[in-house]
Amino acid sequence: MAAYKAINTLDSIAGYRNERYREFGWASARVDDLANLIPARLTALLIWTASLLPGFDARRSFRVTLRDAGKQPSPNAGYPEAAFAGALGVQLGGTNYYCGVSIHKNTLGDVAVPLRRDSFYRVRVLLYATEGLCVAAIAGWIGCL
Repeated sequence: MAAYKAINTLDSIAGYRNERYREFGWASARVDDLANLIPARLTALLIWTASLLPGFDARRSFRVTLRDAGKQPSPNAGYPEAAFAGALGVQLGGTNYYCGVSIHKNTLGDVAVPLRRDSFYRVRVLLYATEGLCVAAIAGWIGCL
């Protein structure tokens, strides 16, 4: 766990694409991508499963993940983001601002339901359901050891 956190922190600090950290940042970003390859996809699987709860759409979550996960610049972030977008029936991405700079990214999901204030409640429900499934899976795995 400590090694994973170190990899993630190093990517956060030096993984930016600028001249100062070009060589060092590139390596830390690729190691972080490799470390998150399996967890990102397992997270999508947990989101699909949690999407079976009433009010969410597991089929759309699965379909949108397969269709849109690769649209994200990160090789891993698109999987859980697309799974959430599909489960909620919303569209995520587009133009965002980072340190005051406008960055356009591809969109994930479809606008079946417009984003509203109650969307945040639904996000929390799905997030906690996904987290509960993860804890249960880990507890089951530890129990099998």
